[in-house]
Amino acid sequence: MPILDPKTTLWIGAMVGPALFALAAYFTRASLRRTWAALASAAAFGLGNALWDQLAFVNGWWSYPAFAGSGLVWFLYLPAGLVAGGAAALVGWRVIRRYGARGLVVFLMLWTLWGVLHDFGGGALFQSSNLLVFAAGPIPMIMDAILYASCAAVSQLTLRLIAGPASGDALSRS
Repeated sequence: MPILDPKTTLWIGAMVGPALFALAAYFTRASLRRTWAALASAAAFGLGNALWDQLAFVNGWWSYPAFAGSGLVWFLYLPAGLVAGGAAALVGWRVIRRYGARGLVVFLMLWTLWGVLHDFGGGALFQSSNLLVFAAGPIPMIMDAILYASCAAVSQLTLRLIAGPASGDALSRS
């Protein structure tokens, strides 16, 4: 019997995703404008993630067998966007604000590393539940890393385009 079934996974994501986004907005002291921009970043990340997944499915790099034919896989992109594109974008914004361009590079590298460890390190849990299954070889891991790096970069760009550069923010909430 699988540890996680698709519906349980979606329910967990529906609760945890918004909570982590709200906590990130609060603890990063994001202004209302920055918080709205982070929601747009979440949408950008979710869309990028969906596009990468479609490319991966076509090329056989990874798939979500537990969701096959159900249409439920599309609901995975909501919590993924909120956490990886929204909450993480706010954390990245604070890093960039403090460390500038070097902070952006380090943030993107660490976020990419975390993403690959999340996907491949959680592989036993995912594989046993058929939630996320990777093909053999190095290409799926490389493409997964590119997914995380590119989607996080787009999230940061979206945040900057909508709310302005990190250096332009005041220290307190506005």
